[in-house]
Amino acid sequence: MKIGILGPSKPKEWYKLMKIKEKDYLEKIKYIANVIANKNHSIVVVPHKDSLSHIFAQYYIDFNGNKVIGVIPLEDTEFGYDYLDKEICDEIINAGTWRNVPESLDENSDILLVLALGPGIFVEIGQTKWFKVNKIYVIKEFTSQPMHKELTYKLPIEEISLEELENKI
Repeated sequence: MKIGILGPSKPKEWYKLMKIKEKDYLEKIKYIANVIANKNHSIVVVPHKDSLSHIFAQYYIDFNGNKVIGVIPLEDTEFGYDYLDKEICDEIINAGTWRNVPESLDENSDILLVLALGPGIFVEIGQTKWFKVNKIYVIKEFTSQPMHKELTYKLPIEEISLEELENKI
C-alpha cells in the first residue's frame, strides 16, 4: 500500500500554534513511521527540507521502510524546487509544476495520513474529490477540533486515534 503523508512544511510554527511540545509530537511521529515501515507500506511525500513529511521520511528510513516516493515539480520555473530533498527518495514522480503537486500526491497514494492540518493540507484533501484515494485518516490527537462536516462532505475521511492507526493501515 502507498500512504501519502500530509503535514506542515514549517512544523515549528505548527507546534507553537497547537501549543504542543516538539519532542512529544516527534515521538508520536516516530511511532507512526515505525508502524508503517513494519507493515512494509511505501510512503508518498513532498520532500520539502525540514517539513514534517521530510522528518517523517527520515524516521521511516531509519526503520528500514520499504520505499519513499517523492512528488517533485521538476518543471516548475515559477517557484523552483531547490529546497526539496531528492536524495531521500527511492522514486521520484514528476508533478510538473507546484500547481499539480496535490493531485499528483493523491493520484499516487492509496490512502492519505493527516499528521497535522493547515491550508496546504486542505488543498490536498480537497483534491481527493476528483483524484480518488481509498481513505483519508486524520489523527485526532493532531487536530484542535473535529473536522467540519462542510469540509469533509463526500470525502472518504475518518478521524481516528493514534491507538487505532495500526489496525487501520
